[in-house]
Amino acid sequence: MRTLTDLMWELSLPICADHDHQYCNPTTDSNPGLAALEVGSLGWRALVTGGSGDPLIDRQVKLAKVMEEKGVSVVGQFFDGHQHGGRFESLAYVIKDFVYVTTMKG
Repeated sequence: MRTLTDLMWELSLPICADHDHQYCNPTTDSNPGLAALEVGSLGWRALVTGGSGDPLIDRQVKLAKVMEEKGVSVVGQFFDGHQHGGRFESLAYVIKDFVYVTTMKG
């Protein structure tokens, strides 16, 4: 059975692309989009969030890990039971704190 997530990717990706396309998976070794993750030397910080109820949680956690391995300062906030787009108030506080700390570090 196809999932809603599969349908969304099919509609979003170029024709004949699979889930290892750079738009879908920036962490594959053969992906030219991986170069975009090489921002650690710029001193950037990145916020990656997700919830255990989100069907994409595994990719979110993997993205955060790959970014850390590339030298990016990653703040990972993963919530139990939250779904994609859920718990906006919690997410708003996480974003506010992230922006505040980033701005203060200058």
